[in-house]
Amino acid sequence: MAVLALGVVGAAIGASIGGTVLGVSAAAIGGMIGSTIGGLIDRQLFASNQTVAQEGQRMGDTSVQVSTYGKMMPIIYGGRISGNVIWAAPIREDVVTTSQTQGGGKGGGGSVTTTTTSYHYYADIAISMGEGPISGVRRIWADSNLVWDVFEHGKDEAPGTFYLGLPDQDPDATITGHEGNGEVPAYRDQAVVVIEDFHLNVYGLRIPNFTFELIGRLSAGWGEDNAGGITLGSTGDIFMVSNLQRTVTRFEPSQFRPKAVIGRDAGSGDSYIGSLKAQPWRLACEPSTGHIFVTCLADGYVQRIDPATNSVVATIAVGIYPHEIIADDYGHVWVTHPWLDQLTRITVSNNAVATFPMAGEPYAIAKHPDGKLWISCSTEIVRFNPTNQEEMARINIATGAGKYFPCGLAYNPVDQRIWFAVSGSDVVGIVNPSGYALSWRNSGTWPAYAAANASDDKGTVFVSLLYGNRVKLLRRSYRTRTVTENVHYGDGIVMPHSYEVTEEDLEEFAEFKTEVWPGPMAVTADGRCFVSNMNRPFFQEIEGP
Repeated sequence: MAVLALGVVGAAIGASIGGTVLGVSAAAIGGMIGSTIGGLIDRQLFASNQTVAQEGQRMGDTSVQVSTYGKMMPIIYGGRISGNVIWAAPIREDVVTTSQTQGGGKGGGGSVTTTTTSYHYYADIAISMGEGPISGVRRIWADSNLVWDVFEHGKDEAPGTFYLGLPDQDPDATITGHEGNGEVPAYRDQAVVVIEDFHLNVYGLRIPNFTFELIGRLSAGWGEDNAGGITLGSTGDIFMVSNLQRTVTRFEPSQFRPKAVIGRDAGSGDSYIGSLKAQPWRLACEPSTGHIFVTCLADGYVQRIDPATNSVVATIAVGIYPHEIIADDYGHVWVTHPWLDQLTRITVSNNAVATFPMAGEPYAIAKHPDGKLWISCSTEIVRFNPTNQEEMARINIATGAGKYFPCGLAYNPVDQRIWFAVSGSDVVGIVNPSGYALSWRNSGTWPAYAAANASDDKGTVFVSLLYGNRVKLLRRSYRTRTVTENVHYGDGIVMPHSYEVTEEDLEEFAEFKTEVWPGPMAVTADGRCFVSNMNRPFFQEIEGP
């Protein structure tokens, strides 16, 4: 309509002007100009809507053919290694369509709708990392991109499920879901990771080259049967008890070469049994002298070793079943006696003995920087003042069914908490020394001992699982939960009110497989954890963050 109207108007204006241009009358020129302007207006006012379609890149072949049959399987001693894809499900395609419209509306004119279709591809794959068993996986790269670090991301953010190559590991649930029950090998004695829903678009619509930093068989320091207590001497050397052979082996701390076997002397009269008292159990280094004190369960003694001569310089009678042992800040060594319900104090200067009653079968013992001692007693943890021999508090940890027998205690200087391992109920927990608030979590089979690294800014605590053959790494975290309460406003009006509370929590971010019965531990200033294997003649080294 604007074409017709403005064409007439333009012709009339041209006629009134008169004349010609290049042989064309002014009326004709006016009509053409009017028609052109009218056409533009018509297109704005009455144009039809337009649709533009855009489509992303799509895979032509979604089959996976990357497994290298016949490839030799590496034996893992540690370090970075390439993986081999041994199983893959058909690649899954997800189609995502979005639309966006521009133009039209109150301004008039037509609209342009752009429809975009994108394609996303995901793979479920199993990758062999080598011969098992291994102790753990530390880092994963896809091509050259670091996609996971156990110490930074934690095991809950791991991109897949790890199988350490144990002889009794089960088939993977993801593979079984694709192939069916009874149709899937367990890949026993083979270290495998199964990755689910791996996004391929980031890697050019292909499965990238995966490499892994693995922890193979943990380094070990070999002593004598059966390994027991372990501690660090004042010079950094490692001392480990042999419960069965009645000796203490001294190791240098880098290559774990034995420097001396204390108790293995010509006067023992036996080529197998050493000369220490029966069942040496735990040991502690007294800092003012550097002497090593060893509890001997069966005979009721504590023996004192001088590292300068690698010999026993005193045998001190303390009563039956002397168990855990620690040195305080005041020139004393303290021993727990769960069978006697008592503590024994040994004065370092003269080996004098004093005993103090403590109900509840005192067992584990730890020292706080303020000089106070923390002692586990069945269902309680006791705060004890060694200067006046008085209990300061008893914290009940039996607030849930079966929470008993906290046989591992450690003070963590980073989070300033007392950590406890409760073997009887498979619980690891923390106590806040200020106010005695408790937090805990389930943490596997029979958590027995705990140890912390004073120089670790991440606040890592190592916990050994005696019957789980694992050492787990934990740290304090926080959780937020919503609490709903009824609020009374008077006149019978009751309304719910919700708010959030933040509480302490425990994050279990890594674990490593050990040999049989991981027990007592010692942690060095550079973050290494030494754990004794109580059914073997050695300790193993675990590298922390």
